[in-house]
This record gives sequence, structure tokens and C-alpha cells, in this order.
Amino acid sequence: MNLQKLTQKIMSFDNIGALYPHRLYKNYRYTDSVRENMLQTRSSWVVERIFALQERERALQSADTQLWVLKIFPDASILLACTDSKGTVLYFEHRDPVEYPKEELAFILEQGVLSLRS
Repeated sequence: MNLQKLTQKIMSFDNIGALYPHRLYKNYRYTDSVRENMLQTRSSWVVERIFALQERERALQSADTQLWVLKIFPDASILLACTDSKGTVLYFEHRDPVEYPKEELAFILEQGVLSLRS
């Protein structure tokens, strides 16, 4: 049995399409669009970082909806920031230059499901 068939058996379906459980953070899932983006832009570390922070940051635990943005600066350093639905900054970090992803990203985490913002 190949991995794709196995993944299809364990994913669930609702109005946002297929949901995939994260391999390390079992309480969190991500959508098809996030999965596709991770493969194309090598952004899986961003998804892992968002899920890892959920367990450590108290401000994130109290927000029902989290809006995440990854901004890339000209020197290739990045800003990863999270706001709630009211625009209050819940978390941010500036990181050293990274090679991937090469484009800015935006996500929504709601009820344990991470999706791309359109």
C-alpha cells in the first residue's frame, strides 16, 4: 500500500476538503491547500513551527481563530507573526535568513485546522 492511499484512508472530509493529521502534533490537521503549498515551497517547517507554538504560548491557546503571516524581507530574514480575529498581535518572531520558502505566506488556524488564507 503506498503512502498516498494510506493518507486518503485516514483523512476526513468536510466543507474545506481533505484534512491531513500532522505527524508530530496529532491534535492539529491541515488542508489540501496547505499540503500542496508545503510540497511546492518547502514550507513544512513553518507549519511545524505554528503547531509547536500552540503548546507553549498561552496567548495562542486562548484564541479561537489565529491569523498567521510569514513575511520575507530583502535580506531573506523572516517575520512570523500571529494575530487574532480582532487584529491583536498574539505572537511574533524575527528569524535569521532562510532559503525556503521564497514567497510570503498567510494561514488561518481555526479549531485545530490550518488552512491557507486566500
